[in-house]
Amino acid sequence: MILVTGASEGIGFACARELLARTRASVLITGRDRWKLERARETLGCSAMVCDQGNERDVGELVASLEQYAIEGAILTVGVNPAYAEGPRRLHALSAATIEDTVRTNCVHALRLTTALLDRFHRRRYGVLVWVGSQAQSVG
Repeated sequence: MILVTGASEGIGFACARELLARTRASVLITGRDRWKLERARETLGCSAMVCDQGNERDVGELVASLEQYAIEGAILTVGVNPAYAEGPRRLHALSAATIEDTVRTNCVHALRLTTALLDRFHRRRYGVLVWVGSQAQSVG
């Protein structure tokens, strides 16, 4: 099974859609908005798990589920839609709190998931990990 994070919409959704269309792989998508995630799951016809990468508990639950879902590959969409509490702004206008939230969500928690995935892949002697990210739409 391939894990695709941030797949309720945008780049993550497109990655999951293409994986399902071009391979025989099973796909597990994650996203933080339950309603959007359910809509994406129905559209794609795959498994889904609510996971807000800004929420340490959610990330912990996802890490704990890696064995259950037999994850053999992952596409982590990081920094694609930063968690701006203040709403998207030009980079120079971000507050220190927003910058910290964005780094925690898009780096710290993503790295925690990455280390868990790499540990699993190392033990199984197989696995593929791809990070996809862009802030171009948010910088302006």
